[in-house]
Amino acid sequence: MNAGILVDLQSSDAPFLGGSARDTWFNQLAPRVAFASDEVIRKAAPDIDRIFQSGIYFLVWRDRVCYVGQSTSIPSRLAQYQRERRPYDGVAAIVGLPRWALTEVEYAYIHAWEPAWNVERTRSGGLAEQDLLRETIAATNRASVMPYRIPLVTRSDLDWPSWRLQIRQYLREEN
Repeated sequence: MNAGILVDLQSSDAPFLGGSARDTWFNQLAPRVAFASDEVIRKAAPDIDRIFQSGIYFLVWRDRVCYVGQSTSIPSRLAQYQRERRPYDGVAAIVGLPRWALTEVEYAYIHAWEPAWNVERTRSGGLAEQDLLRETIAATNRASVMPYRIPLVTRSDLDWPSWRLQIRQYLREEN
């Protein structure tokens, strides 16, 4: 198993499924992609091994899952975060999902775990129809997810990205 990979579904970019075929596909997928937050922490590695790996990724900082995202090239996205100086100690990923399924799995995690660095919590693709996927992920242990903190900000802080405000507030409360 490659460093940081939680599961490699080794799925091709299958044609889009609709209706009951889509529901059946997601119901079969649910138990394979539902991980507890402490499992994500254990499997996290400093970087993803394979180039151009698409999937759902989890950023880990200070032994907490702080962000859930999706990308068609996780290494490229991590390079972007490094340029932004976004701190993370590790990354874990679910790879091999068809591109059309990425949003559903990503938002199931975002809605269930509410990681501190995820701002967008309203989009969901067809998630409302994916009850088993949503329920399976919601039933996982989220004890190792960084909680959202209401940031204390000054007027000059208002231009900062949300993740940076969350880090600052976390460090304030830690001291």
